Amino acid sequence: MAEPSKPAPLAVIDSLPLIQWVDRELTPLLRSLDAADWERKAVKSWRVKDVAAHLLDANLRRLSLDRDGWKPAVEDDLSTWRGLVGFLDRLNAEWTLAAERLSPRVLIDQLETSNREVYNYFTSLDPMAVAGFPVSWAGEKESRVWMDLARELTEKWHHQQQIRDATERPGLQDDLVVTAVLDAFARALPRAYSETEAETGTGVLVEISDLPSCRWVLMRQSEDWGLYAGDGVTESEAQIKLPSDTAWRLFSKGLSPAAAASVAETSGPDALTRPFFDTLAIMG
Repeated sequence: MAEPSKPAPLAVIDSLPLIQWVDRELTPLLRSLDAADWERKAVKSWRVKDVAAHLLDANLRRLSLDRDGWKPAVEDDLSTWRGLVGFLDRLNAEWTLAAERLSPRVLIDQLETSNREVYNYFTSLDPMAVAGFPVSWAGEKESRVWMDLARELTEKWHHQQQIRDATERPGLQDDLVVTAVLDAFARALPRAYSETEAETGTGVLVEISDLPSCRWVLMRQSEDWGLYAGDGVTESEAQIKLPSDTAWRLFSKGLSPAAAASVAETSGPDALTRPFFDTLAIMG
């Protein structure tokens, strides 16, 4: 049986100018924090200082591994999701412990410098070239540079949001940036639905209620699920609509599936809507 016609493909995400903007917003935010702010709980066991240190670690690893080609010996099995997550968790724990020696001033200065160096490195890359590492949470075995940069944008943005939440600062709610972040996060949906059985051609429409341009449709293909632009799609077997603030927190483990589901509007079979709330667009 021939597959039904598919909606429009997803567009390439142009993250580079947005990364620069997000980085520029970080420095004044961190400089505004007092001693108590740095100790506030941000996410899980991490304080604000730990999140800032993690952002610095990400910059330094990016420069060392990608720009400079430095390949330290790794004994972990990185061929499986569990092995890769375990490896990253260990790196994060080691760095957070070592970063206790760094003052907030040192962290800020080093972040400001390394953000510039990382951005300059990114500008030298061909967006359509193959990235050094695939975006595993999107289920990709090989990623293009543009998708790798989109992942970078989501990391920088959502960690800064965590700092802003913890210190009661206004969020980075620019529609252009939030749209790009959610568009990148949405690429994790086919992986979340990989075990969901449905007839070929079955569709799940996902909409962000406060950002009309954020619409995607998951479509069951002969062997897997594909994600497409939701523009013009008016009918589907299931529909999910939720606010952007709920969506990004769900995808980055800042909100439980149950809490997100209580806010969302859904229609259609539970078997087609439930996997959405297990979508994870970070490693961990």
